[in-house]
Amino acid sequence: LGPAMLFSGLNPTLQKNPVQQVEVSFAIKGRGGGVYSLYKADQYHNLTDLDAQQFKQLQAQTTPTGSGTTPVKPDFLGLVQRVDMLDNPATAWDMSPPSVAQLSQTLRDSAERNGTDPVIASLRYTFTRAGPPNFESIVGFSTLTLQRAQCLDMLNAIEAGFAVNHTLVDTDPNSTAVGKA
Repeated sequence: LGPAMLFSGLNPTLQKNPVQQVEVSFAIKGRGGGVYSLYKADQYHNLTDLDAQQFKQLQAQTTPTGSGTTPVKPDFLGLVQRVDMLDNPATAWDMSPPSVAQLSQTLRDSAERNGTDPVIASLRYTFTRAGPPNFESIVGFSTLTLQRAQCLDMLNAIEAGFAVNHTLVDTDPNSTAVGKA
């Protein structure tokens, strides 16, 4: 998962109010209300203000082709931060075999029905700041209805990942540890 760029105007004050903590999670929602949490991260290695050059790059990247306007206004300089999340999630993805089978079936059904049985990918992000009181954490969501090819790609990845029988191999060259999950 990644890299991802999140832009949030979710600062509940009109003054500099830096983000102190970030949490990102990713889930799949299928028919019948089934929600499958696939990723959660709350650790980062960098949380800094953008400098003037990075800010100009952000404005260019967020300007739709042909529009000439960006949601990143010039007076946001000094208020925008960059967060570099760690590559690995906070927790290992672990689903029971019946849940994996249900998720696989949900993706397969959606792909076979070509979108008439939609699967929704949901990205949830939380920014925590010092204040104001009772509004320290602000939550935002972004959702996407998966297309047939995306359902098939995810299905293939899930089935390939679980085909290894949950064998964990330590990749440290100084170790020979191998274990079963």
